[in-house]
Amino acid sequence: MLITAINAVVTLALGSLFYYIWPENYNSWFPAIPIFFWLVGLGMAISLELTHTEKPDSVTMTYMVARGVKILLTTVFIGIYAWCVRTDIKPFGLTTLAYYITFLVIETYLFYLYEKRRKKRNVKIDSEPEPEVESEPEDNIDA
Repeated sequence: MLITAINAVVTLALGSLFYYIWPENYNSWFPAIPIFFWLVGLGMAISLELTHTEKPDSVTMTYMVARGVKILLTTVFIGIYAWCVRTDIKPFGLTTLAYYITFLVIETYLFYLYEKRRKKRNVKIDSEPEPEVESEPEDNIDA
């Protein structure tokens, strides 16, 4: 839900910017860009959620791998556009780059907040004293 809301806000902002301010950079394939980033964002969120529930200590590594996969998929996406459509490659690439950088900043900030909350929770758990367990006296039987 959060990914969809963020994607909608970014699409409205960048779409309006390109449509009204820089109309020469707006092309008919513009709607493909937010759809691509929405799908990649969903995949990234699902992988991070699965890692968070199964291996909470590996979330940072998963996030870094997801960042690498996202840049690779974005490069492939621009390459497929350039190979198939062959028009307005530069504006399409720059628009995709603007989306990538925008989402990079947003996702990095959200991940920072997540890590900050996780560390705070871990400190709170570590600082709580463990309850004392009363042990039963052992019978010393000397044979």
